[in-house]
Parts: sequence; structure tokens; C-alpha cells
Amino acid sequence: MDTEKRMKKTIETAVKEGSKLIIGHGREFSDVFTEVAEQNPDIHFITIHGESKYPNQSVYTFDQGEIEYFAALASSLVTKSNKIAVIDAFDAREKNPEFETGLKYYKPEATFYYRYVDSRDDGEKAVQIFRELINEGVDVVYSKGNSYNREIINLAKKENIHVIGYLDDQSYMGKDHVVTSVLNDVSQAYVAIMEDYFSEDGIPHGKVMLGANHGVYGLAPFGPMLTEEEKEMIKKEMEKYEKGKLVFP
Repeated sequence: MDTEKRMKKTIETAVKEGSKLIIGHGREFSDVFTEVAEQNPDIHFITIHGESKYPNQSVYTFDQGEIEYFAALASSLVTKSNKIAVIDAFDAREKNPEFETGLKYYKPEATFYYRYVDSRDDGEKAVQIFRELINEGVDVVYSKGNSYNREIINLAKKENIHVIGYLDDQSYMGKDHVVTSVLNDVSQAYVAIMEDYFSEDGIPHGKVMLGANHGVYGLAPFGPMLTEEEKEMIKKEMEKYEKGKLVFP
């Protein structure tokens, strides 16, 4: 649904068919849902991320940032040049600082590079950025693209660079080069929504923050470039964080 007109038409059809719960997959549905929620108080409107205003509106959201601390730790253990980069889809350096913060904590002597493509799937531009980073001496890159990660990993294999994958376990594209992947399983947000919907208390109003226990994010198994001792060290750091015994500056 890429236009407001299409969104409203689809909502209108769902209302006529008797839907009691309507979910918008993304923050882009927030404004339209706020408009129609007031007109349909007996229907609950939910967006994945975004904002809500009325009692029959909710937002289910999550911040995978905390897992990126440990993706940074894994990066710090495999780098030889102490030059590590993020290639983001869009400019979100200030909004999502966790990887950079984790890197400063675990490898303060490392040089951090941040670049963004301004697209989720522009493989040509992503590869151009990656080549520039390789020329700077970067030997580990966290690539946060939906579809351009394949091009990034293919080039990483040719140039012998290590990669942190994104969204799914991307080791199948290069098991000797993908250190781990920051997993993002949005489908589990729908499981959480439906569990709440059918619960005794029902859907909570406002913002619902999902965590790693909901399965919406995590780290994929580590690659062979990490020793068993290093893998165990990362695991222990994650456990300390979960217990509140590790606080990043």
C-alpha cells in the first residue's frame, strides 16, 4: 500500500468485511490509522513502529540496537587493521548509535567509518561505498542492507573482508567471511500481537516494546574466524548485559 488512497481503500474494505483488528506493517501507516481510528472506535488499529493517539490504536515496536553492541564486540575480535565500518541503508547514525558505542567500549583504539546508501537495495552504490572503505583499510563491515548485502558479501569474499550480516543468518553466502548476522524476525511481532489479542487483557493501548525474548532480534551463530574462547566471551558479555551488570557509556 504505497499511497494514502490505497491505504484508506483497503481499510474501508476490511471494515466492511467485519475486521476487528487491522495491522499496518510500518510507521508509514500511523497518520492514516490515526485518522480512521477516531471514526471506527470498535476496531483496533496497530502499526509496526510509528505513533498512536487514540485508545483503539497501538504501536508494537522493538530496538535491535542492544544486540548491535555484541556485533561490535565480534567485529573487534576479528579485525586486524582496527578499521571497522557500517554501511547503512539510510543515515541513522545518531538514531542507532549502539554498534559505534559498543566498538568504542570494546576496541577504543579502532577507527570507525559510517556510510549510508540512501536506499535498501541499491547494490551498485553499496559496492562503490564498500570499495572506498576497502581502500581506506577497513577489514570488517556491518552491512545493513535488505537486498544489497549479497553484493557486499560477494565483494568481501573476493577481497577477504569480514562482514556482519543483517536481517537473516547470511553465513550461507560466505561462511568464511560472515562473522555473524544481526537477526531481525519481524514475523515474531505478529505472534506477540495475536498473543495479546487473544489474552484476557487484550491489546494494550499505546506503545508496546518487544525484546529479544519475543524473538524479534538476536545474533546468528558465529563463524569459524572466532575461536571457541572468543564465542564464549561474547556469550558471557551478553549474559552480563541481560542481568544489568554491564552498562555501556
